[in-house]
Amino acid sequence: MKRGWIAALLLGCAALVAAVWLVKPVVLALATWAALNVSTGQSATPPQAAGTPVFVSAKDLEIASDSAVAMDATGAATAVWTTGDKMWANQYSPGQGWGRSLMVDNDQAFGSDSARVVRVAPGHMLALWNRGDSEKRSERRYGVWSAVSTAQGAWSAAAPVSAAPAAMSTHHPRIAAAPGDQARSAVAVWMEWGQGTGPSSQRIMAALYTADAGWGAPVQISDSQADRPEQPEIAIDSQGQATAVWLQGYDDKVSGGSVTRVFYSTLLPGQASWSRPAVVWGSEPTARVSHVVVHSHAAGQAVLAWIEKEGKCSVVWAARWGRVGDGAGWQPPQRVNGPWPLQATQPRTDGMDYPCAINEISLAADAAGNALAGWSELSATSVNAYAAYSPAGQAWQQAVALPESAGSSASNLRMDFVSPGRAVVLHRYSQVRPDRSRIAVQSFDASNAAKPWGASQSIDWPDGSGAFGASLAVNTSGQAISSWRQSNQQDNGISAYQWKVDNAPATAGK
Repeated sequence: MKRGWIAALLLGCAALVAAVWLVKPVVLALATWAALNVSTGQSATPPQAAGTPVFVSAKDLEIASDSAVAMDATGAATAVWTTGDKMWANQYSPGQGWGRSLMVDNDQAFGSDSARVVRVAPGHMLALWNRGDSEKRSERRYGVWSAVSTAQGAWSAAAPVSAAPAAMSTHHPRIAAAPGDQARSAVAVWMEWGQGTGPSSQRIMAALYTADAGWGAPVQISDSQADRPEQPEIAIDSQGQATAVWLQGYDDKVSGGSVTRVFYSTLLPGQASWSRPAVVWGSEPTARVSHVVVHSHAAGQAVLAWIEKEGKCSVVWAARWGRVGDGAGWQPPQRVNGPWPLQATQPRTDGMDYPCAINEISLAADAAGNALAGWSELSATSVNAYAAYSPAGQAWQQAVALPESAGSSASNLRMDFVSPGRAVVLHRYSQVRPDRSRIAVQSFDASNAAKPWGASQSIDWPDGSGAFGASLAVNTSGQAISSWRQSNQQDNGISAYQWKVDNAPATAGK
């Protein structure tokens, strides 16, 4: 009996050893896969950047949102944000740090949103926002308001920019300032809408600002007979030429469906009137466009990009403003993304209809005419961030996926150039453990053909909650700054982080 028990024990040990040897290759394979996965950035969290962010808003601003930031050539910066009812700002001075957050609006504001800020003259920042006029939502009408600051931190009294009738309300205000350290002008656009339907109920408006004269009278730039113009965007080049673009929808009587196309209007330097609105070349009569962006820098040049439906997928198109025949106009558009990868044709498991849709798009151009576009693309399993580069006068290069966005849920793309061919890109991504949204940045250098993209790093609070609404600003000295909404274990509100653009963020602004 004893001998039988011993034999059974020996047999069991032998079986266990054999099992270990059989499982060992699987364990080694899993370990190797994990190492490869981390090394390629498929699921690894980007390393934390040096230093830490700082809170620039007052404490415990749980409802702070719509953050925006601007910076001048010296590194002086201004962050703005709204808190549901009011517009706030804080200014950063090199060598001194951030000041105290100040309310830019007054006590008569209700429901402020869409905060924007640009530099309009040396030492001066111009803030723009949408402002409600009634505490009761059912009676509230919005208008576009503005204020200008000085290098000493003082703000002018808030004043209206729009002059909409009482029955109209403003929406989607945007502002762009002329590039260059000595430029002194900016242009704002917005949509006005009222009750009812038809051309009279919706229109695109614009206003010009100069540091010497302030805001000019707002003018309508969409056609008076246009149906459903919306989502205006604006750009202004180094010579002061402004380019406004927007989406315009109407019901197609032939197909019976709804059609959306891209329209534009320009304001030339020294001119008092905007050009007659026209359709962008290549925005076909059957198009279904969902987003449009425009950016310009070099004199007489602009870049336009839009997202257009193609079956169940989306396509990013881009066109450049330049010489066409004997005049100027939009050159033939080029496709920026695609062809679609294999996963785009595979069905999603969450029931969504479009396995290859594009949710948003960002665009930047530099003084030499180079352009960079970025977008978030819905694949069969996730939402990934992509970017593509177009050298001046050349076609768009093949798009690349930003590393930490693979298998993630990328959004909130922002990008800008610090010098010709050198840019910085920001986007929000989802971290798995712990489950929260974070902000990653990385640099781009077109002169480094072998490795144009720098290392990606996270700039938000490492112990914070989800980060939202990130903005980005850069200057020609190679400095960058971002602001966003986030809370950590000690505080919540609007945070900011500054760094020098080289291969990665190096220092935080204190």
